[in-house]
Amino acid sequence: MAELSFKLASAQQKVNEFLQKYQLFIGECQIKVDPEVGEGTLATWQRPCVVVVKKPDVPESVIAHELVHILQQTLEVFAGYRWLYALLSEGLAEFIAQKLYPEHKIKHKLGRDLISVLYALDKNIVKEIIWLDNLKLAPQDIDLLLASPNVHPYWK
Repeated sequence: MAELSFKLASAQQKVNEFLQKYQLFIGECQIKVDPEVGEGTLATWQRPCVVVVKKPDVPESVIAHELVHILQQTLEVFAGYRWLYALLSEGLAEFIAQKLYPEHKIKHKLGRDLISVLYALDKNIVKEIIWLDNLKLAPQDIDLLLASPNVHPYWK
């Protein structure tokens, strides 16, 4: 367990260093092993700040990936944007993990690629995607959506 705690501390330090330029910070977290973590999944997280790994030998980059999700507070999907939300939230976690650990094995390549393109256009996209759950619509946004010919009448 000591080695796992070391991996958590190291990953947390690296993620916090990356996020520092955005004035973002992940506070004290814990890590635990649960062999019952879903099939095909190496790790997940639990509120408020616990990384849960399937096995103690999980790569440090996977822990870093989960730390990004802890900051995002993502588990469920946002509103009706399930696929876009997953692309953005998983893509950001993969992007940061691979930036910090070039050997990180990418599970969500399309999301990572999307974030890579957005990051190349504007590095501040990181902060916007971290706070995706806090997206607020103004009355003007709703009016634009309702007036759009691209929104199916059923959703209006």
